[in-house]
Amino acid sequence: MLYIAPLITHASPLIDRAVRIVKYHRRVGGQVGIVRDLFWKGNEPWLVIQLTSGRRVAVAYGWTDLPPETCPTQMTEPELLPSGLLEMAIYWRGMQAHRSSRRIQTRPRRT
Repeated sequence: MLYIAPLITHASPLIDRAVRIVKYHRRVGGQVGIVRDLFWKGNEPWLVIQLTSGRRVAVAYGWTDLPPETCPTQMTEPELLPSGLLEMAIYWRGMQAHRSSRRIQTRPRRT
């Protein structure tokens, strides 16, 4: 059973926004794309951008043409939707039950 975290588009107003990479770095400078995710690296926000070629790259917020006033601030609290708590608890209980049932099985003795 595979659980994949859903894409939460309301987590940031930057998601699905068009952006241009203006800092020439790693051969992606000058390219355009769509913001797909946001994460923090140290104290700086980074964006995962899907370029028009389909390739995804991670760049610092400051390397883009996005205005400085829309730069997100780092939250000190973890982001977790309350609706996901029940599903997470069920998933972990299933993992523990699966793990303990494998330990109970004994191997036949060799004679």
